[in-house]
Amino acid sequence: MNEMETISIVEEKESDNEKANKSGIEGWLVVLLIYICLCLAAALYSSIGSFIQSSITLSSIISTALIVVYTVMIVVFVKKRYYFVKMATTTFVLITLYNIIMFLITVVRMSSFFFLFSTLYKVILVVSAIDIVIMILWIVYISKSYRVYNTFQGNVEYYTG
Repeated sequence: MNEMETISIVEEKESDNEKANKSGIEGWLVVLLIYICLCLAAALYSSIGSFIQSSITLSSIISTALIVVYTVMIVVFVKKRYYFVKMATTTFVLITLYNIIMFLITVVRMSSFFFLFSTLYKVILVVSAIDIVIMILWIVYISKSYRVYNTFQGNVEYYTG
């Protein structure tokens, strides 16, 4: 075994140790926590707006449910419970599906010739698409990150790493 092969083996072991040592609420996990808090604030704003107008719609019911879900997610996240990964992944998948459905409904409802060229239509489409992409990125991060795995031990089936 020559010197280069030995160095290569030592570097591989060091990188495996670095992956094993990543844990705690740092890095992208802080950004994820901030994102969940912002989603909670948006759900509160939407829900309060519905209650001020005294209208109970599907959107206000979903906003109220999201307030509960995001609050529980924040508590579970801070307490570093093992089921955070499964809860967050399930929540983000359901929200992504909901956003895709609402995106398609918006496209169908506003598909008249007049709305195709309106600025509001373009803004709604762009915001919906960005929201869907962000959710998909969070799902991938939660599913593949060594830091998430080491911080929230117990969900081995999500990590193929």
